[in-house]
Amino acid sequence: MHRERDTRDRRVIYLRLTDTGRRFYEECTNKVHDVVAELISHFTENEINAFLNTYEKLAKVLEKAIDAREG
Repeated sequence: MHRERDTRDRRVIYLRLTDTGRRFYEECTNKVHDVVAELISHFTENEINAFLNTYEKLAKVLEKAIDAREG
C-alpha cells in the first residue's frame, strides 16, 4: 500500500494499492468469482433470480434504516 498526502489538506492521506497489492486483489476477486460460480451452479435460474431480488430488497431496507438513524 502506498500513502500519499493531500496537497491542500495535510490531514488527508490517500491510500493506494501497489502493483503487488493490485495483483493480489485481482487474484482474490477471481477466486471469489470461481467459488460463487461453482455454488450457483447448484441452483436453477429462477432460484438465482429470487435470491438476487430478495438480496436487493434487503439492501434497500437496510439503506433506509441507516438513513433513518442518521437523519
